[in-house]
Amino acid sequence: MKREDTKDVLVYIEVADGSPVKASLESLTPARSIADARGESVVAVVLGSGREAVANEVATAGADRVIYVDSDELRDFNLDAHADVLGQIVEAEKPAVVLLGGTTDGKDLAPMLAARFQSASASDVIGVATEGKDVTYTMTEYSGTVLSDVKIASAPEIATIRSGAFKKLESPAQGKVESGSYAVSDGAVRAKVIDTVQEITESVNLEDAEIIVSGGRGLGSKEGFALVEELARVLGGEVGATRPAIEDGWIAKN
Repeated sequence: MKREDTKDVLVYIEVADGSPVKASLESLTPARSIADARGESVVAVVLGSGREAVANEVATAGADRVIYVDSDELRDFNLDAHADVLGQIVEAEKPAVVLLGGTTDGKDLAPMLAARFQSASASDVIGVATEGKDVTYTMTEYSGTVLSDVKIASAPEIATIRSGAFKKLESPAQGKVESGSYAVSDGAVRAKVIDTVQEITESVNLEDAEIIVSGGRGLGSKEGFALVEELARVLGGEVGATRPAIEDGWIAKN
């Protein structure tokens, strides 16, 4: 894809439990910043089935246009299927920039799109700066101990936005929703989810928590980890844990 043929900023909106995920809505903020600096528009993409309410919500959250693809093939997330349809939309829209929330799904989709269009992707972006048509992405590396400023010379520029790095837009303009006629290509899906087993626990969204009390293997035992839960209750916060504590069964993975 030639850079001179590209225009606008496209944002993939991930959906979980019938609602757009926080990282996706936050991604509309840097998208708006880039688009306004370039005199262009923000185009959001919602994939799935029966998600008209989600598309309408995104239209009020900062997108000028929302492309909604209503398809049973996209009801549940499948990396092959979603990457294929999202790639088709990118081919049709020719966006200069593609942003995705820095979730597990977003970090899977970004490199697949980059490979499809022979471009590159910036990961865990916490800041953007636009000068003319050039965008500089500030990335975190080495668990956040190093910050790197990068520019992507190929098109489209692809980046995943770190959750919590940007606040949602305040009082954005009303956008419009339009239907997208796209289908999963024959042979695109190489792996299918046969069944999903979800552990029934009290779900906690740590991304929205103001106070998090976390512990790990240093607490010594499940009984010792109970101190973390007690302190979280006292402080009115949520409980977090390192991977070893979760693997040892001291706390359920939410």
